[in-house]
Amino acid sequence: MLRKSILFLGFVVLIFLIDSAISPVPSKRPFTDLKPYIDFLTKPHLTPVDYVMSLFDKADIVIICERSHPEFTQYEFFLELAKDPRFIERVGTIFTEIGTIQMRPVIADFLQVEGLTSAQKEKKVLDISRSLSWMPYWGRYNFHVFLKCLCDINCGLSANRKIRLFPSDIPFSWEGMTKKNTLNSWILSVPAIRSWQKESLKPSEKSRAPRTREKRLW
Repeated sequence: MLRKSILFLGFVVLIFLIDSAISPVPSKRPFTDLKPYIDFLTKPHLTPVDYVMSLFDKADIVIICERSHPEFTQYEFFLELAKDPRFIERVGTIFTEIGTIQMRPVIADFLQVEGLTSAQKEKKVLDISRSLSWMPYWGRYNFHVFLKCLCDINCGLSANRKIRLFPSDIPFSWEGMTKKNTLNSWILSVPAIRSWQKESLKPSEKSRAPRTREKRLW
């Protein structure tokens, strides 16, 4: 028993060290490399939220490439976008790479619930975070915050306007997991695209006013 515990602890430490090794390091590029971007920001331009919303004028699906998982400010932007009234009325659905698709019903229930205390909300998000990934260790806190803030946004919305979130990583569940279990070799985009097609064909979805077209942020 002690040997197994030591092996497991060693495995967790190894995952942590690998995770730290692949984390991004601060850029050492000279300031001149950044000057074009700084000049752009000093001139009149669309805000990031306005720009993304303009893409929905031309497409039903807008894909935003996530930066390195630990980077937090990107999730601050995602929240700014999610709480924008235009996003709520015209889009309202988010697909994410983070999170196995088995967690969709749990996350859906969490984002629909109302009247939770701060302590109850924190506990539910913690429970979700512990089962969110197939990785034994996931040290990214940004998705935890993102999910909790989405719940806060939804608390102020009627049932037919609440934002929905669909995790899209490979099917996996820690329940009943043994060393004999193996992961299905699913391509990430397959369950996400199939879900988008299925949701778009729901009669109840087509009647969700005032959204005239089904749109997704992924």
